[in-house]
Amino acid sequence: MKKGTLILSLLALTAFTVRAQHFDWAKGYSSTGENGYIKGTVTDSVGNLYILGAFSGFPSWGDTTLMPISHDLMPIGTVIAKISPDGEMLWRKAFHTGNYANNIPYDIKPLGDTAFACLVNVELSTPYNNYCYYLDTMLHGWSDYPIPIETSSFILAHFTAYQVFDFSGNLLEQHFLQVSYIDSTGSDFFKDNLINPSFDLDAEGNIYLSRQAEDYFDDETSVEAGTLMGVRLWVDHRCVGTVYENTGYHPRWSPQLLKFAPHFDTLLAARYLFDRNDNYACEINSTYTKVDRDSKVYCLSTIYISGLGRDSIETIVVDSIQRLEFSFPSAVSEKGVMVRFDSDLTPDWLVTLDDSIINPNLNAPSLSFFHDVAFDYDSNLIFLSLTSIRGFFCDTLNFYSIPMVDGTPIHMRNSSVVLIFEQTGSRPVLRSYGIVPAASQSDISGYSIGNLVCQGNRIFLQSRYYGDLRIPGNEFLGNSIYQVGHGLTVFDYAGHVVGGMPYRTISPNSKPGPIALRDSILYLGMLLYDDDATFGDITLHGDANFSAIARYVDTAFMTTYVYVEPPIDTSNVSILVPEEGNAIVAYPNPFHQRVTIQCNETITAAYITDLMGRREQVRLTAEGTGRYTLDLNVHPQATYLLTVITADGKLHTVRLLNE
Repeated sequence: MKKGTLILSLLALTAFTVRAQHFDWAKGYSSTGENGYIKGTVTDSVGNLYILGAFSGFPSWGDTTLMPISHDLMPIGTVIAKISPDGEMLWRKAFHTGNYANNIPYDIKPLGDTAFACLVNVELSTPYNNYCYYLDTMLHGWSDYPIPIETSSFILAHFTAYQVFDFSGNLLEQHFLQVSYIDSTGSDFFKDNLINPSFDLDAEGNIYLSRQAEDYFDDETSVEAGTLMGVRLWVDHRCVGTVYENTGYHPRWSPQLLKFAPHFDTLLAARYLFDRNDNYACEINSTYTKVDRDSKVYCLSTIYISGLGRDSIETIVVDSIQRLEFSFPSAVSEKGVMVRFDSDLTPDWLVTLDDSIINPNLNAPSLSFFHDVAFDYDSNLIFLSLTSIRGFFCDTLNFYSIPMVDGTPIHMRNSSVVLIFEQTGSRPVLRSYGIVPAASQSDISGYSIGNLVCQGNRIFLQSRYYGDLRIPGNEFLGNSIYQVGHGLTVFDYAGHVVGGMPYRTISPNSKPGPIALRDSILYLGMLLYDDDATFGDITLHGDANFSAIARYVDTAFMTTYVYVEPPIDTSNVSILVPEEGNAIVAYPNPFHQRVTIQCNETITAAYITDLMGRREQVRLTAEGTGRYTLDLNVHPQATYLLTVITADGKLHTVRLLNE
C-alpha cells in the first residue's frame, strides 16, 4: 500500500472511531389549518436556533404558546422564535390579525454574529375582529399600529415589514416597505406589499432585495386611467426611489431586483430579471436572493410561461448585450434559472437546464426547480440544489438534461441534484454533480429556504424520495416504489454520496424544510402533514400541519471529510453481463479525465456505471479504425465500469479508474 493511501486510511479510521452521532431531540408546533411551516432558520455561535415560521389556529411549542390569546379565525400568522440547544423556546415574537388577512413569513438572514433580519408580509383588511397581535404587543385599534393606516377602504394596508433583532429578541431596526404604480398622469395607483420578497446584505450593509412583479393588472397597459409608466418604492411612507419604464412596458410577474443603501435610505439600483420579450407572459412561482462575500448577487427563480399549447421554443433573454439567454420549449411546464449579478446588478452568468432535448416518450411536461445556493470560499466552489422532473415514463438510459454553462450532459430523470461549480475566472464552470440516490425518484418541495449547507468537504441536502434511499451503510428500504420518505443525503465536494440518513414518513403532503449547520450540530426542519417521522429513537406525530425541528449531533462534522474510495463491489450494481472473450482495451488505465478505448468491432452504444449503480450513456469519439476516446473530465475521480455494445450485438465491459 502506498504511504499516502495508508495515511488517508488512518485519518478516516481515526475520524470514525472518535465519532459520536445521535439525535438530541425533535420538537415542533402544530397548526389546525393548512398554514403551518418553518420558512427559514439561522444559528448563532453557541448553537441556538432562530426560526421564521407560519402558523394558524392556536399552536404551542411545548408549554410556550405562539400567540397567547384566543381567536376564532385562522389566517396565516408569523412566528419568530429562539430555540435553545436543548430544544426550549427561549422567546418568541408573533404576528396575527383578528380578520381574514394573512401575515406571511418570507425570508431570514444572519447579520454577522450578533443579529438577524427577516421579511414578513402584513395584510390588514376590514376589521371584523379589530385587533392585531404584533410582536409582543396587542394592538386594540388600527390607530395603535407602528405606521399610519387609512381605514376608509376595505383594504386597510398592505406592506412588508423588514425587522432586525439581536439574539436576545430586542428589536433593533424596523422598516415598512411598499410599492406603488405610476400611470401616464403621474398618479400613484394602489400601494402594495412586496410579493414573494427575498433579500440579503453585502459587507457594506447594502440590501439586495428581489420581488415578484405581480402588480394587480392583467396586461401591460391597463392601470386605471392610463399606461403604466413605472413604480415607486416606499419605506416608512417615504419614497426612496422611482423606476421608470420609458416604453410603458412592465413585465408582469417578472422578478425585479433592487439594491438599497443601508437602512433603506435610498434606492441605488433596480432592474428586472429578464429583458423585454413580447412573445411570452412570464410568471414566477418563487424567487430567492443570496449574496456572497465578493458582493456577487445570486437570484434563483422558477419560471412558468403561460400558453403551453404553443408549438415553438421560446427564448428568454436576461441580457441581450452579453447574450445571456435560455430556451423554453413547448413541452416544458416550469423551468428553474439562476442568474448571478455584479454589485451594480449587471448580470454576468446564468445556469439552467437545457430542456430542448425532450424525451419522445415523455407523457408529462418537463419541470425544473432551483432551490438554494451555497458557497465554500476555501475551495472556491459554488453549490446549487435543484429538482429535475421528467415524468415517470422517460427513458432512463437515453435522456439527459444539460446545464447551459458548458453543455455537459447530466444523467437525471426525476431527481434531486447538487451541481458543483468551480470559480476559475469570471464564469464558474461545472466541476461535478451529485444525485440523491433514490430507487424511484426524489424531489425537494416545500415552503423552506436554505435546504443546502456545506462544510469540511461535505454537502448536506434534505429531500423526499420514493422507494428506497440508497445511502452507503444506511440503506432504507420502502415497502413499495411509491412509498414516500424523507432523508438527508451527504455528498463530498466531488459529488460522491458519502453518507446520510432516512426519516420514516408516509404522507406525500409532508415536506422537507430548511436545514442549518453549526460546527457539529445540524438542525433539520420538516413539515409533517398527518404523518409520523422517526429521527433515530425519537418519533414525532403531526396532527394536521406539524412544523418540526430535529437536532442532530455528529462530532465528525468538525473535521474535514477525507474520501477513501471503497473497494470494488459490483454485486448490487445492475449492469449488462459481458460476452466471453472481452474484445476491448482501455489505456492508459488509470487515467486522468480522458481515456482511449480500442475495440476490434464497431461500437454502437456505450454506458458507464459507478459504484453506486448510477448508469448513464456516454459518447465515444472515433479517432480512427477501432480507436475511440472517452472524455470524463466533468465526472468525479472514481472507478467506473464501461459497457459497450458492438454492431454484432455483443456486450463488452472494462473497469476504468479516473484519478
